[in-house]
Amino acid sequence: MKTIFSLVAEGVVNDSRTNNVSIFNMLSQLAGPSLPFFVQKMVYFALIEIGKDDKSNKSYDLNLVVKNNKNTLLEHNLRLNFQGKKRNRQIVEIGGLGIPSPGNVSFTLSWGNKKLSKYSIDIVKTGQASVEDISN
Repeated sequence: MKTIFSLVAEGVVNDSRTNNVSIFNMLSQLAGPSLPFFVQKMVYFALIEIGKDDKSNKSYDLNLVVKNNKNTLLEHNLRLNFQGKKRNRQIVEIGGLGIPSPGNVSFTLSWGNKKLSKYSIDIVKTGQASVEDISN
């Protein structure tokens, strides 16, 4: 089993009629005027391909770990079943993730002791928030 690619975005839609996936606003950096800050919604997407020695009709237990630098923010177990197909799409919606520190947030997908993919988002602290009155 191997990951073709993985990413994190603001939105991922799987069209049931065409079986196409649309990815909206891929995240490679998040910035805020102060830390910690809160990300209301993000979606982890991975396209995974079955290995020639793996069984496509068997279920596989995967693990997604989200870390801010070395601190674990979230751990989620996934059940993967290829249903006789060569590839599988994993879409994981993450609602409400607090980011405590600058550096990066990494999303690591593993199968047992085997790391299938890792995707990182840079976390940057910007200057102070600004306010401008535009009512006049």
